Amino acid sequence: SPFTSMADAARVRLGVITDWFVRDKYLVKDEIRTIDVPLLVIAGAADQIIPESMSREVFDAAADPRSFVSLQGADHTVSVTHEREVTRASIDFLKDALESGPQR
Repeated sequence: SPFTSMADAARVRLGVITDWFVRDKYLVKDEIRTIDVPLLVIAGAADQIIPESMSREVFDAAADPRSFVSLQGADHTVSVTHEREVTRASIDFLKDALESGPQR
């Protein structure tokens, strides 16, 4: 589950304004706009560390081609607890990206 920024992720977890003590900003939502490759976002719908809504914001900021997969019942350890679904989503995404060819 991607986060929009390190400060946003810390704020969700700690419930306080964290901008003043988070040195590395990791402005994922801002930076994602600059990529020009296919993007797959997999989010756990029950993730209490990085809420699905934050992952959706990252997805919404990205350009096509992109795919969003929400795994119901999955928490932050989605790749461990839902390995089969993550693998299937990844394979499907890669197949689609390869079949579509370069997007430039």
